[in-house]
Amino acid sequence: MGSLWSKKEEEDSLNRTKRPKGHGIAIKRAPYLQTPYVLKRVSSMFFDEDGHLAHEFYEECQVHSEYGVRWSMKRIYNKLVPQGEIELTMPTLHVDFPVLLMENI
Repeated sequence: MGSLWSKKEEEDSLNRTKRPKGHGIAIKRAPYLQTPYVLKRVSSMFFDEDGHLAHEFYEECQVHSEYGVRWSMKRIYNKLVPQGEIELTMPTLHVDFPVLLMENI
């Protein structure tokens, strides 16, 4: 996603020596390089080896203890494939977009 302005220009402006008045350099460019809307995002869901989609996967396992056999749930971490990028149904504003939203009262 990244920022909406160039960090290189900020560093260049800090590293420049001071010049006498009237000899400044004016650079015109578009105020923002990217669109302020977010249309896609990375999903937090995973596919397992059977093709099921979920946030977390568990399996039942037997635990043998001195009190006998009991059943427990064990979380599965391996053999999971991330879902990847998904398109949002409604675009949202980017977090780094500097804008003030107002509501009419």
